[in-house]
Amino acid sequence: MNTETTEANPNGERNPRCPRITLQDAIDRLGQLQKAIGKSAVDAAAASKAIGYSGPSGAALTTIGSMSMYGLVTRNQGKVAIAELGRRVLFPMPNDKNGEAAKKEAALSPKMFKRINTEFDDLDIDVLGSQLVHLGFDEATAKHTAKIYKANKEYAKLQNGEKGPLDTGSENEDNADLGAGKSRPPPPLSTMSSSVQSLPVPLGNGLVAYVPYPMTGAAFEMLKEALDLYKNMIVTPAAGEHPTPPRPKAPDPSAHPMAGQHPRGT
Repeated sequence: MNTETTEANPNGERNPRCPRITLQDAIDRLGQLQKAIGKSAVDAAAASKAIGYSGPSGAALTTIGSMSMYGLVTRNQGKVAIAELGRRVLFPMPNDKNGEAAKKEAALSPKMFKRINTEFDDLDIDVLGSQLVHLGFDEATAKHTAKIYKANKEYAKLQNGEKGPLDTGSENEDNADLGAGKSRPPPPLSTMSSSVQSLPVPLGNGLVAYVPYPMTGAAFEMLKEALDLYKNMIVTPAAGEHPTPPRPKAPDPSAHPMAGQHPRGT
């Protein structure tokens, strides 16, 4: 399928930002990227080659930009990495059968697709395309966007008015901003299950730690102690850096052979 569309409508105005490829295509490319880079962050050239292009061409950057709009990858300081949502799509959580919830979240990450799902989901492709023209798309891009949304709806099994990710008030960047060092911030609060909430804490390089929220002061201290205990298992030493030696275990006084005995003469 041709993923190239014009960026400006006949009036010279830019079309609203929207993915130019289907979610299924984006996830297929994500799988290629995962095999090539793992948890690393790479530049646009390496990312483009990893997903099947010869280099960072217009088509390659369009594809990477679309993957970013779906929330599957992050772009930070000119580097591309697999986002937390992208990992949940590729490696579903135990309570997310076949990654269905993660795919729905990705399908509704673009603001325009969320709006279509809320307001125009029941329209057929032709009528939806006409509606998108009224929302600022040129005719060709409107038809293309309508087809992508309908394909995503079937692939992600979307229902009308589906509950999507929290609105952060910002959209992912255009393809031209790939090296601008910007990336979409994580939502202020995510719900892991109906009874447990977590607060996403950005760690840089596309990494996000999810911390239970809220917690007591005692629980917070226990969390810090647990992180310190498992530091050697979690942290990878930087080049030229030696791992921190393990803390010596404090002796158990009760295990001493003289424990419980009193010196003579007392």
